Amino acid sequence: MKDKVERFSKGDFEYELPFICLSEDVIRITVEAGKIFEGSFTIRNSSEGILQGRIYTSSRL
Repeated sequence: MKDKVERFSKGDFEYELPFICLSEDVIRITVEAGKIFEGSFTIRNSSEGILQGRIYTSSRL
């Protein structure tokens, strides 16, 4: 355990980056102004850890 603490204090971290898995290859939605669209898709990672995501519109308004 002491070895781990010493390695971490030196910034020596070894970990594997998880892969992001999406239920859809491409997500493209066109909605008219004033209309509402509802749908869903799944985002997960290969290590089953916690993910955080954001969705943005391409419209400046």
